[in-house]
Amino acid sequence: MIKLYQYPANLGLANASPFCLKLETWLRIAGLDYEVVNTADPRKTPMGKLPVIEHEGKQVADSSCAIAYLQKACAIQLDTSLNPGERGAGHALRRMLEEHTYWALIYFRWLDEDGWKQTREAFFGHLTGMAQRFLPGLVRKKIRRDALGHGLSLHSKDEILRRFGEDMRALADYLGEKPYFGGYQATTIDATAYGFLAQILLAEPATPLLAIAQEHPALVAFTERMHARYFPAPSS
Repeated sequence: MIKLYQYPANLGLANASPFCLKLETWLRIAGLDYEVVNTADPRKTPMGKLPVIEHEGKQVADSSCAIAYLQKACAIQLDTSLNPGERGAGHALRRMLEEHTYWALIYFRWLDEDGWKQTREAFFGHLTGMAQRFLPGLVRKKIRRDALGHGLSLHSKDEILRRFGEDMRALADYLGEKPYFGGYQATTIDATAYGFLAQILLAEPATPLLAIAQEHPALVAFTERMHARYFPAPSS
């Protein structure tokens, strides 16, 4: 059995971390059995971050490293239907989402004042006492430092939105009229794309990124399609 260590569900999603949601989506596409272990404290994980998988006594941190490990350990190859050009494009789009789009999401959740009010309540509203007083600010301070180090957050809000719009256009152009980025079956890029697009199109409360993503009906339809297939509502 694979154990998936990740943050608890939040913002109306199975996970409010795009990387955790990416990995769980990949596990569901691959049809692998797994057990979720929720934790809000990643400090004791190998990299101090989530998600982490545990399989046959081995812990693997980082969503991409976990996928690479499971592909070998469980003989899973989701991307064999892709030609070299498609695999290359998928790789580039994953890098865009994880190294650029991610920081736009971080800005509007954690650094923008309106977004921070909502994020603070969603992630820290259950705390009391000294933890409620000090922990949110400490976490935000670290995230601000990391975001400024990346560089996107040094730009104006309008410029961040403009660059995010370019990312969404690139995704929409590549998806075209296909049901999945992988064509007619979901692949690794689809797990990544859903992990990020769900944060923008399905999370509550919404950020200013929502309106830009909604300009691309194909991305909206893709996200809804993935959500219905891999994270359907429980039967009553």
